[in-house]
Amino acid sequence: MKKYISLMMLLVFLGTAALTGCNSEKSKSGNSVQTDSHSKQDVVYLMAGKVEVGEKVDIKSTIMAKVVEMNVDIGSTVKKGDPILQLDMKDRQAQVTDARAALTQAQASLAGANADYETAKNNYERNNQLFQAGAISQLEFEQSQSKLNAAKTTKDVCQSKLTQAQNEITEADIQLDNGTIISPISGTVTAKNANVGEVVAAGAPLLTVVNPENLLVTVYVPEDIVSQIKIGEKVVIKVPEASKKVFDGEISVMDSVVDPASKTVLVKVSFNSQDTQLKPGMFAEVGIRN
Repeated sequence: MKKYISLMMLLVFLGTAALTGCNSEKSKSGNSVQTDSHSKQDVVYLMAGKVEVGEKVDIKSTIMAKVVEMNVDIGSTVKKGDPILQLDMKDRQAQVTDARAALTQAQASLAGANADYETAKNNYERNNQLFQAGAISQLEFEQSQSKLNAAKTTKDVCQSKLTQAQNEITEADIQLDNGTIISPISGTVTAKNANVGEVVAAGAPLLTVVNPENLLVTVYVPEDIVSQIKIGEKVVIKVPEASKKVFDGEISVMDSVVDPASKTVLVKVSFNSQDTQLKPGMFAEVGIRN
């Protein structure tokens, strides 16, 4: 009898242990679904891309000229409007001098032509009255009319030359201003393609400046989930390589066209605040809160 009771107790113990083990396995299985939370809300990561600079400028020359001064190097910090490179402007300066001389001459010629026109006009008006009164012959009247027409033609030509001279000096001044190249943005010089003494062609890239404080994440979203996001929507940005890992942001740009090859839409996500640990090229995931 005692043996029977002992056997029953053993079976109950084993059954209890097995049940406890099953419940433990169920608990482990239920926690195996990876979830993330941020600000006490679950986050679903739908997009992935790279951290990139949001502001980047390739600075080019608009004229062909020799580089005579270089004020920056790779890694230099610049502010918007800083002069960073100077081109040789001796030839352009001579053009400006010639254009100013031509403008002065054109102004003097027009002034003389205007005076001659006024004289011819007054003579014509007086001779017209005399002709109507029969005081002068038709030939004399026609001569005064011809002189007026000639004076007007000369005045118009001088006016045209003045306009041309003004345009040439404006263009010459612009060309002269193009010799001093300034940075259009604040940032850091990341590339330099010219050195002092080299002749650069018009349109040639000289320097690249990026603003490292204006970072964003560029992602390509499958068209079937584009409807789940919108511009201005608050998102969570996970950057595994950064020590902080998770950042707040929002969707700032959404392309209106679906890429026919990849069936994706270009989306740009901006950080709400910039962090020094964020670097261009870092992998990032973008999630939305449930």
